[in-house]
Amino acid sequence: MQASWSTPVGFGYALLIGAIALFGGALAVGLDPVGLGLVLIAVVGLMFFGLSALRLRPRLAVHDNLLTVRTLTGQQSYPPEEVHRIRVLSMRHIGRRTAQLELDLATDESLAAATDPSRRGAPLDNSRLVVLGRWDLGADPHEVAQTLQDAGFPVDPR
Repeated sequence: MQASWSTPVGFGYALLIGAIALFGGALAVGLDPVGLGLVLIAVVGLMFFGLSALRLRPRLAVHDNLLTVRTLTGQQSYPPEEVHRIRVLSMRHIGRRTAQLELDLATDESLAAATDPSRRGAPLDNSRLVVLGRWDLGADPHEVAQTLQDAGFPVDPR
């Protein structure tokens, strides 16, 4: 099974265009130095999110029985036995329900703890937690979780 998810390209370009428009508007209005400084912070933030939306592609992918997660520090791939748990968290946020995909992934320390017989059944202290929302995935987290479950990854039903 091959599938991948990431922020739509148009959103990244829209953020970059918004940053340019905000900067141009601030120069046209002639803000005082403090106001211009605040606008510049907003411009840098918009540019960071726009560039990261364009750079982190695909954000999450499943291919050749591997789950690949791309972050700002690079990408890492995990076979199904190194994925401790995948679940969808639904919560109320500003008056509406939002969903996030939570990936509990293995690290070298958590793999060593999992093979230690004295720690059988103990909580995983050193796993890597990755949380992705609809913005990161460009799709409904419930649909992504179903696809990952179909690919053989451990998805907790909720």
